[in-house]
Amino acid sequence: MSDKQQISLFKISKINVQTIALQNGSKEESLNTNAKLIKYMMNSVKGRKPTLLALSSECRESYHPFNVELYFHIVPIDFTWRDFFLMHLEEENEVNDKFVNNDKTKHASFICFIYDDDEIYSFTGGLGNNCIKNFVDDDFGIRMLEKIGDPETLLLRKASDNSIVGNVAQDVRYYRGDQKTGDEDSIGKIVNEAVGEAPFSELFTEVKDLLFKDDSDEKISVKARASLSFSRSLSFLELKRIITFIKLMPEDPNFKFSSIQPLSRRHHDIIKSDYLDSLMHEKIINFFRMKRVEASFTDPDFLEIAHSDYESFYGAGRLQILRGGNPDVCLIESPYGLLTNDVLSMIYVNDSRYILGKLKEVDKTSSQAKKKLYTSTLAKKYTVRCFGDEREPDIRVLNKNLLEYISCEMRDENGDPFFRVSGKWYKSSENFAEDLDEEFKSVYGDCVLSYPIPLMWGTSGSDKETENTYLHHVVNNLPNNALVMHKVIPQQYNLELCDIMFWDEENLYLIHVKPSFDGAVRVLEKQIAHSARLIGEDLRTSTSVNGPIAEYYRLAASYDGDSVYLRDVAEATSEIDEDTFIRLFKQKRIQYVACIVDPKAKRSLEDIESFNSTIAKMSIIESYKSIRKNASPGSRFRITEIDIDENYNES
Repeated sequence: MSDKQQISLFKISKINVQTIALQNGSKEESLNTNAKLIKYMMNSVKGRKPTLLALSSECRESYHPFNVELYFHIVPIDFTWRDFFLMHLEEENEVNDKFVNNDKTKHASFICFIYDDDEIYSFTGGLGNNCIKNFVDDDFGIRMLEKIGDPETLLLRKASDNSIVGNVAQDVRYYRGDQKTGDEDSIGKIVNEAVGEAPFSELFTEVKDLLFKDDSDEKISVKARASLSFSRSLSFLELKRIITFIKLMPEDPNFKFSSIQPLSRRHHDIIKSDYLDSLMHEKIINFFRMKRVEASFTDPDFLEIAHSDYESFYGAGRLQILRGGNPDVCLIESPYGLLTNDVLSMIYVNDSRYILGKLKEVDKTSSQAKKKLYTSTLAKKYTVRCFGDEREPDIRVLNKNLLEYISCEMRDENGDPFFRVSGKWYKSSENFAEDLDEEFKSVYGDCVLSYPIPLMWGTSGSDKETENTYLHHVVNNLPNNALVMHKVIPQQYNLELCDIMFWDEENLYLIHVKPSFDGAVRVLEKQIAHSARLIGEDLRTSTSVNGPIAEYYRLAASYDGDSVYLRDVAEATSEIDEDTFIRLFKQKRIQYVACIVDPKAKRSLEDIESFNSTIAKMSIIESYKSIRKNASPGSRFRITEIDIDENYNES
């Protein structure tokens, strides 16, 4: 007989219980004690209700000042597959009769509540967690990590999938703002699961004596976000001591994880996701409407093409945009896999007749339900397909709806901030924006580059300066220690090495230019990260005339086509020979530079609070960490800004 139990401890959110209960018609006076809240939770279980078990007086006395309630839950499970075999069984057979006449099996669970006048805690067994999942405090586990963890020793690792049916160990997605615990990670990991693990003696210093009488080095794991899960079985009284300790812990954390809460599959989160999707669909429709009247679409902080699959586009040989997923209605086919924000404009240009027809349907109807249906249908209509490289040109590597690649940020009707990455909505915690700004300032202060950019933005003579017009102007106005590599893209890499190269006695600056500080910076971050990885691998493994660096030189120096700009690039590049070009990378310290210009608002990154783009800030931090981890030794990530001509005014 076991006197111990493997336990995952939850904390009940009384606000969640009260909100759901009042929405379902309960009266406020029926929810004024924790005992009544527990009763409501158990009565709200669908199907057969959990049964309250009678605990001994000795048990109740030993748990004072806490109260304990134990519920037993039996769930009948139908043999949904039984009928498949009935006609194939021998009719007069005793063993078969038991199978035929036993209509259901049963699954037993328990839900145990431990509570006082202030808080309610719970642990479960079997499927009991399904009975309380809508009522738990989703951040209880992560807050405990903040309070009891030591940032110097706390380790973070990706949870492994140990289940034969594919269940993930714990649903955890959050952005780790603390530099000491997050250097090895990136914002791309917000879609991964994580488990906090630390030596038992450091994680639970004040609880250790309550659990062990010796100096055991046994470790304890804490699964964040919603629960504390212990690596050893606990007795009933040991659990009481831990809960007592939790209640006595100070509110201020030892360190802080800046949480990002993913919207879950719970009913209220699904409703919120649908609402945010409808806002995004409307934004896309408005873009198409503006195209119809030849108005410019300028809302950079709202949406951008970016996705965790982004690196697949670099490896792809070609990209297609289909309407309705129909290969016979291929609107766009590109020899490169690079997916950018221009796709929305390209879709409109190539499918304007269909889009205009749909917009007329939207405008004619007065029903909000019909409008929502039309806008949703139009927004979801386009599919992205990517195929393999030149060695495997017919191998499809991606086939997804275009909407999965839309990243955006917005606030809901209550003013709460949300952002969308890789097809999933996230809500940031109350202090996330402030914490992110502080971390950005730290990165910016460490990485700011004062090396001069040769020309100000808005001096090319173009009515509206773009990345292309600026760099086309730069190519003929550079000193001898600089080259432009914009639009130099070998097909086997589908990637720009950089936009501008500068070098001095010690450093080689590979500068990537991006007009505006918004979701587009996520694309910039991916470009920088892939460029750094490509160069790092070349320097580590090749150092010969057959490597990527040499290939970029040859492509830039040998152009003889119709583009005036690329002919200028070729003329400037051929001023130095191939060996000199390669030695720049081998002998100098490489500085990967994100060069930002903000022509509309003319803001400075020193005033980071004036920028609203969460995705952009996180992407800059990701670049900083990625270069430190993956680039060639000695490389650095830097940030600089292009000055704007005082006479330039972008309308």
